[in-house]
Amino acid sequence: MITSSFEIHCDVFKNESEAVLRDAYLISHFQTGLKNVLDRAVLRYKELHKELGIDRYKMVDEIPFDFSRRMMSVAVESPDGERQLLTKGAPEAVFANARTLRARVRFFRWSDSGRRPCPAG
Repeated sequence: MITSSFEIHCDVFKNESEAVLRDAYLISHFQTGLKNVLDRAVLRYKELHKELGIDRYKMVDEIPFDFSRRMMSVAVESPDGERQLLTKGAPEAVFANARTLRARVRFFRWSDSGRRPCPAG
């Protein structure tokens, strides 16, 4: 079996982000389909399972991967009841379907002239 690991978890602006690692772990943990190399690398962070209290999260629903969409999504509910739809897949497919993107504490919408983030407001 091929094993892999990763050295950094960053957002789309290449800033290291614990939220990215948390979301990647939640997707990898709750998805019911096949685990890819990245999923297995993320799930090796056993301490994160305990640190996040994964047992207190609930999977609400799942949109499985399919080759026409080229992405998959998992809806999760956090211990405080907040629901979030987490998506992973081919970047061009995910970005083509995204209306906004959250980076740090700011939200960005996609510019009308292309797929570049610009401040929302």
